Parts: sequence; C-alpha cells; structure tokens
Amino acid sequence: LQQKQLPRYQMKYVYWQGDYVAYFLARLFETSNNICFSLQEKILDDNYRRNLCKYLCELNNFSSAINITLSCNSDIQKIRFLTGIAKEQANMEDEEAKATFEQALEITRKPFHKTFWLSEIIMIGKAQVEAGYIEEAKVTLNEVYKIAQTITNQSEQEYILKELENLQVLLQSHENYTQLKIGIDKIFSIQKN
Repeated sequence: LQQKQLPRYQMKYVYWQGDYVAYFLARLFETSNNICFSLQEKILDDNYRRNLCKYLCELNNFSSAINITLSCNSDIQKIRFLTGIAKEQANMEDEEAKATFEQALEITRKPFHKTFWLSEIIMIGKAQVEAGYIEEAKVTLNEVYKIAQTITNQSEQEYILKELENLQVLLQSHENYTQLKIGIDKIFSIQKN
C-alpha cells in the first residue's frame, strides 16, 4: 500500500469515506505504527487527521495522535488538535495532558504577531479549566492579559478583555465548585464515621 498511488480524501468531497478511512486506520495503528503514519500522510488531509486523532484518543493511543497532529500543515489546526487531545488525556487521567497543553501553548509563542494567537490561547485556557488544571489556567490567563495590554486597536482590545473576563468567571466558578465539592465530601465522610 505504501508503494501504490492511493486516493487522497479531502473534506470538500464525500465526507463519510474519509471518516471511515480514519476510523479503520486508527485501529490498524496498533499493528504497525510506522506504516499507518505513512499511509495517513498520503491519503488524509488535515480535516480527516482530526478525525483520526479523535479515534486514536478513544483507543488511548495519545502518542500517535500527537505525532499526527504535529505533522499537520496549519499551526491553528495543531493548536486545536493538541488542545482536544490534552482534554481527552485529562479525561483518561493521563499524566501527559499538561505536557500536551504546553505543546499547544508553545506553538502560540512563535514569532508571529502575538494578538493573532490570543483567541487560541484563551481556548487553551478554557480547556485547562475544564480539565481541572487550575494553576496552569491561571498562568495562561496571565499570559493573555500581558499580550492584551499591548493591543492598540480599541475594538480588538475590548473583545479580548471580554473573553478574558469570561475565562476568569469560568475559572472562579470551577474553583468554587471544587471547594464546594471538597466541603461536601468532608461532611459526608464525617457523617459516615
């Protein structure tokens, strides 16, 4: 298969075919990681790679999902895919979730105009809160705030500050929920004794 001319599945054509290819290819990764990695590069565009990563995460094959993500052409796709993978890792209590979030953030630190990445950094911060990584989310929030202070366009600055405010509310509600849950758990443990 690696030697043959194969069709390239692109999102703009028939959606279900590329999705089936991604689904079955994910199951073959257990057999031969290298061959499957080579095949996915030949036959899937970045959009179907997202599906492949999703299926690999369902199979707890996070390292392959990350490698595929890093081979994508678009940095925005990489950021979004890595954030999704990190959320799945956190759901599965995989210790590498924090490192995957950090990989996504590292892409945003490339030497482009910083404000270009703010929406993506905020998305990562929200995902960190949802995954329960509160301290990391606070650092991300700080990073966004520092960049937002450098924005000179008034409407852009207002938009970013509104997004920051939403992230702070999410962060505070998560912290309050966590404190409430700890308090409830203590009450129940006292009652059981």
